[in-house]
Amino acid sequence: MKKISINIQSEYEFEYGNEVIKHKMIIAERRYSEPKLYIPKENTRGMRVPTAKKGYRWYVYFRYKDPDTGLFSKQPLKFYRNINRFKTVNERIVYGNAMVAAYKELLVGGWNPLDDTANEQIEKTYNTIKEAFVSALENKKNTLKEGTYNSYWNYLNMFLDWCKENELDKKSISELKWKGRT
Repeated sequence: MKKISINIQSEYEFEYGNEVIKHKMIIAERRYSEPKLYIPKENTRGMRVPTAKKGYRWYVYFRYKDPDTGLFSKQPLKFYRNINRFKTVNERIVYGNAMVAAYKELLVGGWNPLDDTANEQIEKTYNTIKEAFVSALENKKNTLKEGTYNSYWNYLNMFLDWCKENELDKKSISELKWKGRT
């Protein structure tokens, strides 16, 4: 009887042992937890139901391993990304699930939310104030209505004329400061 038990154990290890090891390696290599959608709930007639009321914020969250310590962060990383602008629960669920899928795809692709160098590579350097503001308005063009875009363009031209009169048009955008700040 003892011999049968040993054969069964060794057969199990032979058949499934490598799969268990592979599965453990995949889990060990993960640098993030599964992205999830946080849905706030309120009590209504003794039941907890999802709500889209003001003051209840929806977001996508996950934890990421700190590269220095190798441990997951205590606080999850939260991403709101305009999910709270939707008025109904169903709209927020649809948009939130799309965000979860997008963040999951980014994380699987190797994106590191703690790495600022990836964001620095995206940023462009502009030589003048005009280049920076024109580029910003062009980036915003697809999200604006035509009338709003034309209005912003007129305001930008007035600002650029003012910069020219005050000899600020030749300065770099990094030299532009708020009036009250030093």
